[in-house]
Amino acid sequence: MGKLLKNPPVFFTVAQIRFNTILNLKEYLPKIQDEFRKNGYPEFHNYQIFGFTLSEDNQQPIATQFENYIFGDLIAKNNFVINSDSITTQSTCYGDFQSFSEKLMLGARLLNEIIKIDFVIRIGLRYLDHVTPQKNESLTLYLDPGVLGMQGKFSGMSKFTFSETLNEHNGIELRSKVFIQDGPISTPPDLVPQGLNIEKRFKEYTGIHAILDNDGFIEEKNVFNLDQIKTNLVKIHAEISGAFKTTVTMHALEVWNK
Repeated sequence: MGKLLKNPPVFFTVAQIRFNTILNLKEYLPKIQDEFRKNGYPEFHNYQIFGFTLSEDNQQPIATQFENYIFGDLIAKNNFVINSDSITTQSTCYGDFQSFSEKLMLGARLLNEIIKIDFVIRIGLRYLDHVTPQKNESLTLYLDPGVLGMQGKFSGMSKFTFSETLNEHNGIELRSKVFIQDGPISTPPDLVPQGLNIEKRFKEYTGIHAILDNDGFIEEKNVFNLDQIKTNLVKIHAEISGAFKTTVTMHALEVWNK
């Protein structure tokens, strides 16, 4: 992040805007689908998420159902997920922050022109990076000792190591997680590349590796304004970039820049 690497380890990126609930979103769906189709996202499907909320007396859980609508490109590398209170853009071919953030801004502009969003309550940006050692190298050459935990210090083979840090700086909360394990690439259970293809170089790797999960967000209620949203995205990206550079080593950056 920051200066573009020649072979960056990022394999999945997500940005999201949460806004005031639009209960009749389904009525706008034909217009939404048509606008996203015209702007390069003709693929469409929907799926349901089921959950539970507590009743007023906090005794009896109430079943809830959420409908998500997905608008994707033809190569299954980028899509938008829209529901009654959020728009999310996802990508498995990140490129750079400028191009990625412009996708979210496009989606937010198109959606706002149709449903007229009143206010925003949360803006988030999340990166998943796949860190793998080169042949005859150790993963410890790629990660700061602070996230390695007891990795490699016990006898036998280490199967899983996990570290997590929640930090707040200038109104931005950043949750940084590092998963170290042996096997194929995986994603956290709450973040699945729905309908997207992961790049071959990541998908085909099996062995010791780390997944860096940097999730930054701003939670505050503001009138919907595209310029303010972009400003906040830039701020969040700066925090994530700093966390990424702190987590990995200079050796790792040199390898990814070859």
